[in-house]
Amino acid sequence: MNTSDVVDLLKTAFPAYTIYNNFINDKQQCVGVYSRGDTEDIIAIGGRHNSSYYIKPIQVIIHWSEDANESENVANGFWSILSDINTDINGEHVKCFKMLTSSAIELGRDNNNICEFSIRTNLMVHV
Repeated sequence: MNTSDVVDLLKTAFPAYTIYNNFINDKQQCVGVYSRGDTEDIIAIGGRHNSSYYIKPIQVIIHWSEDANESENVANGFWSILSDINTDINGEHVKCFKMLTSSAIELGRDNNNICEFSIRTNLMVHV
């Protein structure tokens, strides 16, 4: 599964949002989806062919507005919906988005004073 597959899923789940793959448009409200490489590979005893799932680590950046309260509400709303997704992507079943924090994490403001929040999650993909 590629990050672009996750972006396509999120565009369907969140049609009102502008969602990019590995990019943030600093001029508008948007969401950027990035692959993370900071997780252990899950290999079952007996080898990879005996594993029942793998992990796709993702970071979602919510780039919203100068209003910190509005930005936090949007980010936490995105977090909440994301945590309940259970679906198929290109023939692979995403059992869940395992959220790594209890809410979206504030990153601060960009050069244009826009608030940004991060959601770190692992997609648990059944094989």
